[in-house]
Amino acid sequence: MHDLVIRQATIVDGTGREAFEGDIAVEGDTIVEVGRVEGLGWREVWVEGMVVAPGFIDIHSHSDFSLLLDGRAMSKVMQGVTTEVVGNCGMSPHPAPRELHADLEEAFGYAGFVSEVWDFESTADFLLRLEGRTSVNVLALVGHGTLRAAVLGFKPKRASEEEMSRMCELLERCMSEGAAGLSAGLIYPPSSYADVRELSALARVVAKRGGIFSCHIRSEAGGLFEALEEMAEVARRSGAFVEVSHLKCAGRENWGRAEEVLAWFERRREEGLRLGYDAYPYEAGSTHLSAYLPRWVQEGGPRAMLRRLRQPEVRERVVEELRRPHAWRPSDIMLANLEKNSDLVGLRLDEAARRRGKSPEELMVDLVAEEGGKATVISFIMSQEDVDKVMCNPLGAVGSDGSAISPSGPFTVALPHPRAYGAFPKVIRRYVKEKGLLSLEEAIRKMTSLPARRLGIRDRGVIRAGAKADLVVLRVEEVEDLATYSDPHREPPRQPSPTSTTAPPARTLQAT
Repeated sequence: MHDLVIRQATIVDGTGREAFEGDIAVEGDTIVEVGRVEGLGWREVWVEGMVVAPGFIDIHSHSDFSLLLDGRAMSKVMQGVTTEVVGNCGMSPHPAPRELHADLEEAFGYAGFVSEVWDFESTADFLLRLEGRTSVNVLALVGHGTLRAAVLGFKPKRASEEEMSRMCELLERCMSEGAAGLSAGLIYPPSSYADVRELSALARVVAKRGGIFSCHIRSEAGGLFEALEEMAEVARRSGAFVEVSHLKCAGRENWGRAEEVLAWFERRREEGLRLGYDAYPYEAGSTHLSAYLPRWVQEGGPRAMLRRLRQPEVRERVVEELRRPHAWRPSDIMLANLEKNSDLVGLRLDEAARRRGKSPEELMVDLVAEEGGKATVISFIMSQEDVDKVMCNPLGAVGSDGSAISPSGPFTVALPHPRAYGAFPKVIRRYVKEKGLLSLEEAIRKMTSLPARRLGIRDRGVIRAGAKADLVVLRVEEVEDLATYSDPHREPPRQPSPTSTTAPPARTLQAT
């Protein structure tokens, strides 16, 4: 007698193979039989006319603290996500000695870092803190920004051989404690201070342990191809699998270059380099407002930046530099999360500037200063045509770049990017149902077995005997994304509940 049998399912098994009709038998938390199941189950669920797929894996999320604050992860569970990969863009709450917490919270506060639940230092303690307390499984990356800060602080300097050795030793320890790899955010201090030599040395540690190196590259606009070549060099020197995070052609001067970018990946892979990417199906990204400021003003971390911006001559110099030609326009930037200037939330930068009687450049600098560097924005910097090509290439995994949050609880005041609620159903709605650019089987593969293989997760992302029973049940014709930029806290329409088993609560995962 099986614990659970799902009957008459249309099975999309995650591998990309054609869907087939069949049953799925589960014992404990493991699939034991797929096909025609003769035995009975203590619980049987009949899903005729519905698709059963592996639970989706969000390869690029920022849920490190949101899961500690609210483990329900409703915005992801309602999309079908059962595994979150945290610690992306160089930001993780570990490894971080307690004396570094205040500085990191200041530096990464816009990404949800909060001290009230930060009672751990190591990767092992972070994973233990989440154990059994979330509705999703969790895989953790080590943030290079955090790692570097633990050794060098926020100094804008080239790491010495001794400092690189200490970083490598610390990364080795984190991976021995369960981390799946390393992430970097090369537009964010202190990660931005690293050179190819440093990144390659750390990536070699990752490669030795079979992990992944995920990177928010140094430029997604004018320096896009130079930034990609830097990743190729890291892959070449280290042998690691290098995942380019949220691949995009940002800025109007880059619009229409998606095919050129995808051809670049193909050429480098033909050379034997282990390269891939993830992306989300939106024409807008999201980051903190200070990321638009010149690099020199950000040196030394947020406190140093804010001290500089209080100096009239520095403010004037920054404003002048912002007035030079850039990849963005003030009308491209929507103000998202502001505490002291909440009346401007939801406005484009040019409209908000008119309301304040300032130039957009002056308002940008003033908002960074007044909000303590924690102002966030939604940036409309991509063309939909490029987004579609990037999303539909077989090499690209789906990653939301959003946090697991909930429409009720500690996050309802914020104006998040709609990807936090809609990235995965939007892929099915837009590319499978409306455009016909992807088959359902291929769309599911990009959300399941593709990220699982890159992350070294052998027992998830597929439906087969021996795999974990992380399953999603859905009616494809009812899959929609409802979240918008102005009304983002909208869950997709409720599908049949993801199948539950007699398994223990969701757990933290280690790459094997």
